[in-house]
Amino acid sequence: MFKKIRIGLPLRAILAIGLIVLSVLSGVFLFILGIKETVSTHRQAQNYQTVTGYLYSYMPETGSEPHSAHRQRNATSYYLVYRYTVNGQDYTVATDYSTGALPEVGSQKQIRYDPSDPQNALIVGPDRGGILLFAGAMFAGIPLALALAVFIVLKSKKEKSSIDVVGATFGLLFVLFSYGMMYMASGTYTPLGIWRFYTRSFSPMLLILPLLTAAGLFVLVKSLFFAAPRRGRSKKRAARR
Repeated sequence: MFKKIRIGLPLRAILAIGLIVLSVLSGVFLFILGIKETVSTHRQAQNYQTVTGYLYSYMPETGSEPHSAHRQRNATSYYLVYRYTVNGQDYTVATDYSTGALPEVGSQKQIRYDPSDPQNALIVGPDRGGILLFAGAMFAGIPLALALAVFIVLKSKKEKSSIDVVGATFGLLFVLFSYGMMYMASGTYTPLGIWRFYTRSFSPMLLILPLLTAAGLFVLVKSLFFAAPRRGRSKKRAARR
């Protein structure tokens, strides 16, 4: 009654395809959550006003008392607490995500607050919605980009090519991922803003991100402009046969 369908693919290929599909579905789910969070935040802050806030303290992710500027920090992840002033009254607002990249105490951030109730405020910059969007794009985009690159290489009928498609894809993904992480840490897209964050709040762990960016740029440029043509490789394979 039922006919057996033979896929004709090795087990490793089936597992790889399954992992790609699972990663893409997870990425799409996270991306949808990020869109919902971002739209909700935008609607909430539509009539808010903007004021400059200053980093006041760090709150450990465990939820205990905020740490002052001079106390020793022992936790690995913190919420950032900013202080802002409206009509002579001081208020505080914390990030909705925790981070291990701690800016310098006193560093500035734009705060958007409700004029009718100033204690309701949002911090301008990376938030939970942006993090979900970034994570979703990475989970869905990286496996799709790699699969597309491999497909192009396998299906290409040109014997001579001066571009390493897989290498260029890896390089571009490294650049996008590391630069996105630097934005999450610094709260700004601009290279100058990221540089200022690093000069004020540098820690050895943060050095990994610019190194990844440099490595990605190197691989990208090499793959686009200095890749060995595939024609020679084809001749060698033909000679062996």
